[in-house]
Amino acid sequence: MAGRIIQMQSGFAMLESAYAQPNNAANIMMKNLLDLCIGVLAFYVFGYTIAYGETEDVGIADAGFDLAHWFCCFSYATTAATINSGALAGRVAFFPYLALSTMMTGLVYPISARLVWGGGWLQQMGFVDFAGSATVHLVGAVSALVSTMICGPRIGRFPEYRAWRKPLSWIFGEKHNDQYYRVPEDPVEKKVFIPFRRCRHPVQLLFGTFLLLVGFLAFNPASTFSITDGDDLVMAHASATTLLAAAGAGVGGMAYSMARTRSSVVRVPELTNAVIGGLVASCACCTVIPLPIAPLVGLIASLLTLSVEELLVYVQVDDAVGAVAAHGPSGAWGTIAVSLFAQKHCGAGNSEVVGIFFGGGTDGWKHLGVQTLGVLILTGISLGFTYVIVMLVDFLFGFRCSRACELIGLDFWEHQFDDGHSLWLGSDARRSQSQESTFGLRGAQEMAEPNQELHGCDGQ
Repeated sequence: MAGRIIQMQSGFAMLESAYAQPNNAANIMMKNLLDLCIGVLAFYVFGYTIAYGETEDVGIADAGFDLAHWFCCFSYATTAATINSGALAGRVAFFPYLALSTMMTGLVYPISARLVWGGGWLQQMGFVDFAGSATVHLVGAVSALVSTMICGPRIGRFPEYRAWRKPLSWIFGEKHNDQYYRVPEDPVEKKVFIPFRRCRHPVQLLFGTFLLLVGFLAFNPASTFSITDGDDLVMAHASATTLLAAAGAGVGGMAYSMARTRSSVVRVPELTNAVIGGLVASCACCTVIPLPIAPLVGLIASLLTLSVEELLVYVQVDDAVGAVAAHGPSGAWGTIAVSLFAQKHCGAGNSEVVGIFFGGGTDGWKHLGVQTLGVLILTGISLGFTYVIVMLVDFLFGFRCSRACELIGLDFWEHQFDDGHSLWLGSDARRSQSQESTFGLRGAQEMAEPNQELHGCDGQ
């Protein structure tokens, strides 16, 4: 199951690259691959010890640890880290992003996991998050939101964008004016600028969502960490509620899309993000809610996801793939749903939790307070650590890529891959692309080969 969860990286990568501009798709895939490669080293060296080690344990995990448990826990850590990749797509520099991802996998997620699953005080208070609606997904979503607000939107994403005004410009380290983020007016920049499009590869987006759905059918039942002593029945229940929550979310996404278009049209991004939101919500409560409640949990999660996604667009926060909306409010809702709908006979280990709607009474309301407190604490941890990490990286190296890099495309600038959108750059410019300090778009045009023409949208 941990192997299947890690395979979710391919689903995230396909989903994110389906949204990305064509000259950034390979960069997205590269970031998801290195999320895994670098993240596993960080989790091995210190992340697992922070989350689950004994007080006196410091340093590298070794054979003294349960390596099956280590392997499965890493699969959750890498999921939390990769949420940033989608939200920041198209304008975050490669190595600064990897620095953030490494700290998410090795520090921020392990601290959250320690509080909830590693014997921390949230666990001692009775906080229930079976498979990580808050511990994994909400933590990742809050990190993505903070990172996105510091990084700013992609160029041309909001035609009438207004840069942060004081005091927000101080808080988020705003370096640019309004015009920087709007559609370019410079003739050279207009030649290479690719206009915004919500989704470029709907089939790829749907396929990536299918991969994630199958991954979640391992993500939730794997949290039993056992298939003996009755845990097989818990796994079966978790699998069924997860799938039913996804179904309810899919129906909710379909209805939401038709309501928004005022027609029978069902738009692909709304359906896929709704399904992901429902799956995220199911993580916390999948073992304690009865089967008929699961579609309702997914339905509400889908409406929260799509509403928050529109809200972020309204306030001009550029979440490139809707990752913040799909993982944040849904993660919080799924965690709260435990206190509302938990039924005593559903879960093992959490059988003392009884939801408010199933006779929980005073204890149910107290548990709701614990769940709410847990959501707030985990939000604060992710927000605080991410803010410090990103601002520090931005101060030392610069978090956002250069304007020339963004317009030319991260595939070419950072990986020397050209799918045809950068053919206007001459051979001299290709050799000089790493010299960012002296190589801008005008310099690139001057170095272009005489007979090459500049290409606009989609290489046309």
